[in-house]
Amino acid sequence: MWSTYSLSPYGSGQTFLFNVEEKRLTAIAIFYSNAYFNGRYAFMTLRDAAKNYEEPDKNYYEPVPWSKLVYYDTVEHKYGYAWYGPDFYHGGSIHASETYIIMSIQQLPDVSGGRVVYTKIGDWQNWKELNFMTASSQGHIDAGFPSMMGSYVVFYNWDAEVAFCDLEKGDPGCFKVSRDDENGRMPKILDSKAVYYSAEDKTTKIFSLVKADITDPQAIKYTTIVSHDKVLDIDDIDQDFLLYGKEIDKRSNGDPLMINCFYRFSDDKSFCMDDADHDAKIPTDYSYLPGGHYIVYQSWYDLVLRDMECYCDQFPLRCPYTDYTPKKAKSLLQGSNERR
Repeated sequence: MWSTYSLSPYGSGQTFLFNVEEKRLTAIAIFYSNAYFNGRYAFMTLRDAAKNYEEPDKNYYEPVPWSKLVYYDTVEHKYGYAWYGPDFYHGGSIHASETYIIMSIQQLPDVSGGRVVYTKIGDWQNWKELNFMTASSQGHIDAGFPSMMGSYVVFYNWDAEVAFCDLEKGDPGCFKVSRDDENGRMPKILDSKAVYYSAEDKTTKIFSLVKADITDPQAIKYTTIVSHDKVLDIDDIDQDFLLYGKEIDKRSNGDPLMINCFYRFSDDKSFCMDDADHDAKIPTDYSYLPGGHYIVYQSWYDLVLRDMECYCDQFPLRCPYTDYTPKKAKSLLQGSNERR
């Protein structure tokens, strides 16, 4: 199990791969990047570190720090260019499945020339543009926080509308998923049958987690799976869990302080990591499930890998796993853990 992330230690940016099982860190770029790892390829939007972008009177000056999309192949251990189109200023919202990759690009520094583009893995000369619901009423063009499975992708735009697309079909394979009376964000997908997303009621401003059955796109069926006044966005999904946030307090800047919660598909139960001594005191942002019994999140400027078996040994009633038996000798918690 590998994960990608970027660090800027003391101003010198780098991009790394981290092997979760071996606890091994590997630097794959000497520049900070927007990166995504699909299990084989690490995709990175990189600028030429040899260029001078700040001092016009010095050598190698380049007025615009153009970016390129580069990949690192962890099987063949080689680098290559994944983008051969026009230069772009910024590339973000990168996501890739085993077969497709999607990216939102900003072609110029003045936020003009935005495009959402996609291609098949390996077909780097044949990128196509996706237009369905990528342009918002404010003029921003983005397929925000995409989630993919094969050729299927879900995303939300700056108007907080959730869309589904089959990239094999392009724009004709797209349709809107979220409802008109809600703001939809952070959608996740496992197959072509259902989309999970965070929904905010436009009137009450209450959040809920919604499952949209999209078997028939003309008659989508909606089910609220988690609903209370403290639920926040979905962070990640795998075959067993939906990982989401729950607000427990406010930070000094007014942003929510949240804890991680596991919604278990097998029995529709939620397990929240709300022990008062640790999880209720530190930020846990940008959380995701790297595989196995682990969780990864950002806490302030630290990237944290949490061994959930150790957590389960301490708090067995809050343990979300059905395939791990906590060591009862380390049990510290009494009472029920379930939070809905």
